[in-house]
This record gives sequence, C-alpha cells and structure tokens, in this order.
Amino acid sequence: MALNPLDLAARKTAVQLNLPESLVELVIAYKWKEVHQAQYDNKSIEDSGLCTFSIRTRVVEKNILKINSMLAALNKQLQDGNNFTEKQIARKEEVIQRLIEQIQYLETKL
Repeated sequence: MALNPLDLAARKTAVQLNLPESLVELVIAYKWKEVHQAQYDNKSIEDSGLCTFSIRTRVVEKNILKINSMLAALNKQLQDGNNFTEKQIARKEEVIQRLIEQIQYLETKL
C-alpha cells in the first residue's frame, strides 16, 4: 500500500534525523494545527522552513457560491413542507446555521 505524501515525509524525516516516527508525526500535526488556526486571523501565513500558505480569493468566492446553493436547497426543502419529523427539521436548521457561519467566516477572507 502506498503512503500518502505526509506519511512519507514523516517517515523520511524520522529516518534522516534518527527520531521515532511518532515524534515526527506529532511535530507535523502540531505545526499543521498552528497554521490552520492562524488562517482564521490572516489571509497569508509564512512558516519559516515550511512554506507560505495563502487563501485564494477565487477559491473563497467559489466556495461561497457552493454554500449559498446548498442553503437555497435546504431552505426550499423546509418551505415545501416535505413531512419532516421534528428531529429532521431541527437537524436541517442546525446545518443551515453552520453553513451561514461558514459563509460569514469565508467573507472575512475576501
């Protein structure tokens, strides 16, 4: 079975530095989490020794359009009154709320 690029990088690094692979994986996971968290506040993050992560406006706009179409479909389902149970309605409303929050977050990246 072929390794994904992240596993391969961790294995190579562990061998080169003579460190346990699990330790290298922990460091990579930590760095990834830090970069991911930093993207909430910034449009571009430079991590010395790794690379620069940038949020592309075109991708953000495409994702907003996609989420808006999902919202429209969910709202239409709820308005059509398709005999949903209370639990199904509550779940759809939760999904709608999460999608709205996602759009609000993405709009900060434009």
